[in-house]
This record gives sequence, C-alpha cells and structure tokens, in this order.
Amino acid sequence: MYFLAADHQVKEISKSYTAACLTLRGDPPSDFPEDINAYTLPTVDPDFLALLTHFKTEKAVIGSDDFGSTAAQIFALIHPKRILRLMVINSPLIHLFDNLVKSDE
Repeated sequence: MYFLAADHQVKEISKSYTAACLTLRGDPPSDFPEDINAYTLPTVDPDFLALLTHFKTEKAVIGSDDFGSTAAQIFALIHPKRILRLMVINSPLIHLFDNLVKSDE
C-alpha cells in the first residue's frame, strides 16, 4: 500500500481549499518510465501545468518535497504568474539536479 507522508496535512487543507497531490513519475503509484530523459526537469514541468489546468485554476499554492521540490521550483521559474506561494522541503539545488538524475543508474 502506498502511503503519502502528507496525507494528514492534505486532509486538513482540503476542508477549506481544493487540495491535490501530484505523484511525479518514478514514484508509486505513478509510472516508471525506463528512459532516463523522462525524468528531466523540462519534461516534468508540464505535469504541474496539467494539474492546474485540470482544476481550472490560474494560481496555486504548491507544497513539495524532494524531487517534486526541484520540479516545483522549475515550474515557478517558468510560470511565475501561476504561483501564489511555493513551499519547498528537502530539495537539491536546481543547477545540480539534472546531473544527479543522469548519474543515478
């Protein structure tokens, strides 16, 4: 069984706001693409955009952790007008992240 560490926070937040958890590729229950290029930051950026589009919202507060935090930072840099607030937890430096992913075999 997959357990989202933020389940209890999401449950509370969803009492007052629309809350959704984007599970990025490579994390269960999401797909595990074999092509390492499927994990580059430019490839993951549209995943955030798709979530906002799905909920028909122009701006969002995005909370993120680990790989998701790096992807969320990129999304915020590319689409600053779509971000109300950005919460980043346990994230590597953006400029080093692609090299870390490419060398993790």
